[in-house]
Amino acid sequence: AERIQSVAGINANRAKTTARTEKTRAHSGGRLESILGRYFTAYDKAAKNHRKRPPRPRWTWVEPMAAKQPRHDHISLSGTTVYVGEEFGFGLRCPGDPKAPIQQTANCHCYTREAKEG
Repeated sequence: AERIQSVAGINANRAKTTARTEKTRAHSGGRLESILGRYFTAYDKAAKNHRKRPPRPRWTWVEPMAAKQPRHDHISLSGTTVYVGEEFGFGLRCPGDPKAPIQQTANCHCYTREAKEG
């Protein structure tokens, strides 16, 4: 946050918000790419070997209630499970989704966890 503050010339609170937002975006985006990459690799291998295809991966939204003022939208998503890459709601495929409105991603404390099959 200090580096962001000095480079961008913004106050400390704004720099912390920016740092948290970008951390969430990078973490969730990396998980999205990693999970889908593993799935498509396993899917292609199964298809090539005429084996049963792997189940589509799913993940669950978690709102940890860590923010001073958590978003009601995010609280309503907590516990929702979707196939990885599909939308949870409110334009969000994951916490920090770069394609979602900034009002849904700035200073977000949410995360996802892989859902069990079933």
